Amino acid sequence: MSARLLTILGPKGGVGKSTIASNLLVAARLQGIEAAGLDLDSQRSLAGWAETRAATGREPACPVAEGRVTSWRDTLPNAELVVVDTPPGLEGDSYLEALQDLVLASGLVLVPALPKGPTFIKVRDVAAAFAKRGAVVAFVLNEADPRRTATGEAREYLRRGGELCEVEIPPREDIHRTMLEGASVVEDARLGGSAEMAALWSFVAGRV
Repeated sequence: MSARLLTILGPKGGVGKSTIASNLLVAARLQGIEAAGLDLDSQRSLAGWAETRAATGREPACPVAEGRVTSWRDTLPNAELVVVDTPPGLEGDSYLEALQDLVLASGLVLVPALPKGPTFIKVRDVAAAFAKRGAVVAFVLNEADPRRTATGEAREYLRRGGELCEVEIPPREDIHRTMLEGASVVEDARLGGSAEMAALWSFVAGRV
């Protein structure tokens, strides 16, 4: 396996895995990196985004393959960098074994977390368990409002479980809208959240 892997991991749904994956994929392509996506989630959020992007003729093109966690190596795209979008949940021994294989093969496992109690508690515990097995794991707060007490509490809790990216993704309508359009905020500096997604890519690029 020659591709570098960036895996977006989230044991809970709705934390923004696919949105972050799409923005990082575009950011990599904009830098001239031969990057592709791998959507392992049956909900097909990243794959559907790529289909919409292709249908509307947006550049750069962002190919996304599809597969399952238990057979991820069989569907790995031939690319310099593969951004892997994983499904929520932990579904039995064979799934966990394959997921551990994936995260240990990854140059970085990026774990989005929302600054909401039960969400970031479960996220930290699962990610920290993989880190203890040797995975390179970093947390990133998504939809984070620095004015809210819960955001500060989430920061402190996640830092106790591993590396926390200093970049925080704010709650911006542009981030959600562009995902539906097959676009991304990172390719248009005028959009809300663009600077933060670009900074997140800089963080990631230095690790994969």
